[in-house]
Amino acid sequence: MAKPPKIGITLGDPSGIGSEITAAALHALLAPDSGRRAFIPVVFGDSGLYSRACSAAGVPDRLVRLG
Repeated sequence: MAKPPKIGITLGDPSGIGSEITAAALHALLAPDSGRRAFIPVVFGDSGLYSRACSAAGVPDRLVRLG
């Protein structure tokens, strides 16, 4: 079975709502019970911003940080 493709996603403007939308969308798409593992997300942006976006969206921050 082929590995799913890696898809790059940006967090967008730090003062906008893009990061919260990204966090909520990834949570819905990658939830263990969703059955959807069609891609591997690679999120580009500030790690702290993503953590705050997860808190604001009410979803857990489960992304693995690369560096």
